[in-house]
Amino acid sequence: MLGDAPAARALIRAALDEPIARNDGNLAIRLSYLAGVFGDVEAALAAVRRGYVEMSFWPMRGLWSPELREARQDPRFKDIVRELGIYDYWRASGNWGDFARPVGDDDFEFIR
Repeated sequence: MLGDAPAARALIRAALDEPIARNDGNLAIRLSYLAGVFGDVEAALAAVRRGYVEMSFWPMRGLWSPELREARQDPRFKDIVRELGIYDYWRASGNWGDFARPVGDDDFEFIR
């Protein structure tokens, strides 16, 4: 599948619909990485949301995975970060880390 991105994206989307992927946060996050590698931002965001927001998968370090770089540029990724309470933590602590920075008084941007 490495040489056939459309087929890989179709396989990843099919895997996301499997019952095990609907009930296993770790698998959902791993599928988000694969979706990111093959440029499927929609599937990557769906998998990130499922794994972290819906299933409360921990640890959240996978949000900063290089495979999700393109997904982090989508405004919906910011929504996920807000839903997870990460934005509130950043604002309250001032600890923005290496991946984000504040923009004005009520927004932020990803820098990696």
